[in-house]
Amino acid sequence: MSFAEIFGLRIDADLVILSACDTAGSATVGATREAGVTGGGEFALDGLVRAFVGAGGRTVLASHWPVPDDFNATGRLIAGLFAEDGRATAEALKASQEALMDDAETSHPFYWSAFAVVGDGAARLAR
Repeated sequence: MSFAEIFGLRIDADLVILSACDTAGSATVGATREAGVTGGGEFALDGLVRAFVGAGGRTVLASHWPVPDDFNATGRLIAGLFAEDGRATAEALKASQEALMDDAETSHPFYWSAFAVVGDGAARLAR
């Protein structure tokens, strides 16, 4: 899917999780213009994140670099977000990251620090 196709979606999502590699990366100026967006392009958080926010995602979780799937770190991080019902998104991400930090196999920041919440980090998660 292109930036324009995603931007043109009409979704009603409290949370969009982009768990693939480097989903917080930039979009080209051409891609944003194609979608009718006249400002931006070539900046971090300007690619998929901006496309999904434009489509209706109120909060987006994205990664700033390719994270290897060694030790199922990304899967564990995402699953950890929903370990407790009703936590704020940013709080849930922090707790999930701390769980990876506490494990010797995934304690290096490379495994857990790429992920960021864009949007309403205080929004509550529900399973």
